[in-house]
Amino acid sequence: MKTSIVNHLAVWSLVIYFQLQSMGWYTVFEKPWVELSKVNMETANNAGVLSYLVVLISTAVIVYSIAVLFTKLHIYTAINGIFYSLLFNIGFLFLPVITMDMFQMKPFALSMIDAGNYLVFFVITGLVLSLWKKYKKEA
Repeated sequence: MKTSIVNHLAVWSLVIYFQLQSMGWYTVFEKPWVELSKVNMETANNAGVLSYLVVLISTAVIVYSIAVLFTKLHIYTAINGIFYSLLFNIGFLFLPVITMDMFQMKPFALSMIDAGNYLVFFVITGLVLSLWKKYKKEA
């Protein structure tokens, strides 16, 4: 059996993709997000370089973590990739974000906008990492 290894090109492609997806996501949901979060757009647009650096680093950690898990779990099909990515997202991100937001009295719709962005990203990540495989060269 072939041994899969982390495909660094796939990981970094997904990191860049997430930045683009998020721009599109929050463009589509800009009006309800601004109203629900009570953040004015001037403040949101002046988040600073550190905010974008944190997003890049955290996205890379997320995708690398999923990629490593996929190699250990022997994920070789798109269905398995999507299933496990959804499982990781719902268990470790989606539900905890919604729970924290509820205790902070944030509107449920705001939680769905924010967590939904990651839910879609995890599905795409599972699909890409399961199909764009790299294998260890056998000696």
